[in-house]
Order: sequence, then C-alpha cells, then structure tokens
Amino acid sequence: PDIGDVNKIFEYGDDRYFICELSRDVKKLKIIRNVRNLQYGYRGRKIILKTLQLKLGDLIARLKPIFSLKV
Repeated sequence: PDIGDVNKIFEYGDDRYFICELSRDVKKLKIIRNVRNLQYGYRGRKIILKTLQLKLGDLIARLKPIFSLKV
C-alpha cells in the first residue's frame, strides 16, 4: 500500500474525496474518490496483540491465506 495517512476529507455533492499522503514520499499527495479499488495490506501480529491487550477483541481463528481473489 502506498498511502501513509489521510490528511483531509472533502465532500462535494454526493461524492467524498480523500486527500492522502504517500507512505514513501510525504511531500506528494494522492486524491482518491473510490476507496473500494485500493490496494491494502493485512494487519500484523503487533496490531493483534495490542487488540488483545486492550480487551477490544478475542482471537477465534488463525488464518493462513494462500491467495486472494479480487472480483
């Protein structure tokens, strides 16, 4: 994923635009309207452990994806 953080969100009519910084080059911005087609990364073990520590969830399964299919 190349997006580091969302700086601002603009709404114009029925559309919403996300102004994002890039993770590798903070000086450049990316404007996104449809987030459905964005590339994403899976959360790592650190996030899972923090969630368990704060009692915000329970570990119920351990998944090992072989591949993912985008339709």
